[in-house]
Amino acid sequence: MHTAVAKRVLYLSGTLDSVVLEDSALKIYAMLEENKKDWITMFITSYGGEVLAGFGLYDFLTEITKPRLQTVIVSEADSMSIMLAMAGRHRVMNSSASMLFHEITEFQGKEAMGLPDVKNMLVTLDCLRAAYAKIVSAKSNLTLTETLDLMEQEERVDAKTALKFGLVHEIIK
Repeated sequence: MHTAVAKRVLYLSGTLDSVVLEDSALKIYAMLEENKKDWITMFITSYGGEVLAGFGLYDFLTEITKPRLQTVIVSEADSMSIMLAMAGRHRVMNSSASMLFHEITEFQGKEAMGLPDVKNMLVTLDCLRAAYAKIVSAKSNLTLTETLDLMEQEERVDAKTALKFGLVHEIIK
């Protein structure tokens, strides 16, 4: 896929919550019902959002529907939106865009948590962290350790570095 404007587009912007991601999945499904062969371009400008919903959309894109998907990072892809960008068969990034890696966080919406809740939360966070890092490293030139280091250091990556790391295939100038 090249960087020319595609006819079938989806925009992921702002905070990625379960409503936005469900709506995105439905739009992609509708595009695929219409035509499975043509490329879909997903433009991303997001600080990230809900971890479990993000994993759900990622799995929908890579394991269930498997569209011919190009992802384009327009200005910023942080946190969970990095993983969604990695779902693209062809990944493109604007030359002024960036990505922010950080540790996985997930809020349960509880005011008070007992020790069993905290233990379960830690196990869940560790599993999500490992799964996220595994996905990013499998789709880039980064090792699992390098990906985890980026997350631990809360590292911001510019377009040239993203290309070097294999996070994207092309930079738009």
